[in-house]
Amino acid sequence: MNPLDILAPLGTLLIDVLPLPNYVNKSKGEPLLCEEALVHAKSEYGNYHRHPYIVHFYIAARDTVVNCSVSEEIFLRLEKGQRGNLCHQGGAFYSFE
Repeated sequence: MNPLDILAPLGTLLIDVLPLPNYVNKSKGEPLLCEEALVHAKSEYGNYHRHPYIVHFYIAARDTVVNCSVSEEIFLRLEKGQRGNLCHQGGAFYSFE
């Protein structure tokens, strides 16, 4: 029996249960904002088991970029340069229309 056959499911469990510190939602206590935004860039991070999709929205009114983790479906639907109304709470994404 290969030791990796035993350890692989344990590694998957640890990845799914223990969040990575750089992906912790730091938006607790921040207000829910809806503001005009531009899709500035898109990034993919992760591995086989966990694949976060990050969309970087530029908010011209505040001259800032908000990084939101989104689902794969939303990530594929949004195009760089697309403008719309972003609703978010810190880095927590709610909608983009």
